[in-house]
Amino acid sequence: MTNEFYRISGPTKRENVSRVLVRLYGEGLDRFFNRDEEIRTFECLSNKGQGPKLLGQFANGRIEEFIHARVCPISD
Repeated sequence: MTNEFYRISGPTKRENVSRVLVRLYGEGLDRFFNRDEEIRTFECLSNKGQGPKLLGQFANGRIEEFIHARVCPISD
């Protein structure tokens, strides 16, 4: 709801990763979401190839693989 997202681009030594998404968690949302459970679920899905890869995490956010995508309109 109040997360901030940043797409970071640049050269990297990691294969196939030239853009990443940095997610900064919104303040106070931990009252509604269990962050530990959320990151475990995200990591599990990531490991199974269901969504972006989890590349790293830190106290107030995480770094994910950036996936070029578009919103699917309701007409589709």
